[in-house]
Amino acid sequence: MAYKKALSDEEIKGMEKAFQSVKSYKDGKIDIADYGIFLTAVHFPHSPEQLVEYQNYLKATNSDGRVSFEQFANIAKVQHDPKEVLKVYAKDFDFDKNGFISPEEFQVGIKTLHLHDPEHFGDNLAIPFAQFLKEADTNNDGKISIQELEAWLEKHMK
Repeated sequence: MAYKKALSDEEIKGMEKAFQSVKSYKDGKIDIADYGIFLTAVHFPHSPEQLVEYQNYLKATNSDGRVSFEQFANIAKVQHDPKEVLKVYAKDFDFDKNGFISPEEFQVGIKTLHLHDPEHFGDNLAIPFAQFLKEADTNNDGKISIQELEAWLEKHMK
C-alpha cells in the first residue's frame, strides 16, 4: 500500500508530532511494538500482515528494539514512487552495513518489499538466494552489493 502523492513538509511535520506523542517515545525513538499505534495515528495505509512484517523488518534493522522517525520518514516521503521506495529499502536490506546482501538479509527484505507493495514487488521476487546471486552478481565476485541489488530489483519490478 502506498500514498498516491508526495507528502508535503507540513504533513511530515504533523507525522513527527504524532510520533513524539507515542507513549514509548524517548531520545527520538519509539518501541517497535508501538509502531502500529503510530501508523494508525497518522493514517499510514497498512494491513495487519504488513504491520507484522514491518515490525519484523524493524527488529532486524534496529538491534535496540526501537525505531526513529527518520527511518519511517525515509519511506513515507517516497511512498508515491515505487522506484524510490525500492532504493530506500535496498539500502536497508544491508542490516549489518557491510555493503553486501546476505541470504538472510535478502529473504527478510524481499518479504517486506512484497508485503509493502505487492502491486509493484510481487511474487516474482520470491526466488532462492542462489538464483538471485546468479542473476544479480553482475561483476561475478560472488557477492551482491547494494547497487547490484537495486539494479536487480528495478529490473524485476512490475
